[in-house]
Amino acid sequence: MKKKLVIVEVKEFLNSKWKYKNNKLYKLHKQTKDKWICLNDLKPDTKGYIRVNVNISFYKIKRYYLNRLVYYFHHQDWNIHDSSSNNQIDHRNQNKLDNSIENLKIVNNSQNCQNINIRKGKEVKGVYFRKDKNRTKPWVAKWRENNKQKTKGFATEEEALQHRQKMVQLYYYQG
Repeated sequence: MKKKLVIVEVKEFLNSKWKYKNNKLYKLHKQTKDKWICLNDLKPDTKGYIRVNVNISFYKIKRYYLNRLVYYFHHQDWNIHDSSSNNQIDHRNQNKLDNSIENLKIVNNSQNCQNINIRKGKEVKGVYFRKDKNRTKPWVAKWRENNKQKTKGFATEEEALQHRQKMVQLYYYQG
């Protein structure tokens, strides 16, 4: 099955011309005025996001995350400059390099943090092992319910993982 190639019209915003084609954002080169630069091909930063320099005025350059630019291209009534905790962009599939518009949604900070699965180089599963020797249920599942941390003990890691998954489905944001 062939993918349908989609071409969106050229739009002008942030003092540049832009186009979105085949799930990629392009910017017209300022000097040549005839060469389109694919921003999705830029190298990601140390956090895994692509950042783009945009000329705001003759002397002023502002850096934007590519996901914010893509969302703004499709929703120009959205305030791209609002970086408050209630105006974050989330990647539905958790792939920071997949900046297709279908993969992006507006969330608040709490919702955005719910799908973090790696923190400080360690996998975050919401399940951990307690090292106490006299425990019959050393595996602990943890989750948030109505803004309160909840935990429950289990005999096996699998039981704890299954319970955690149920709690995530019940209490976490599903966008």
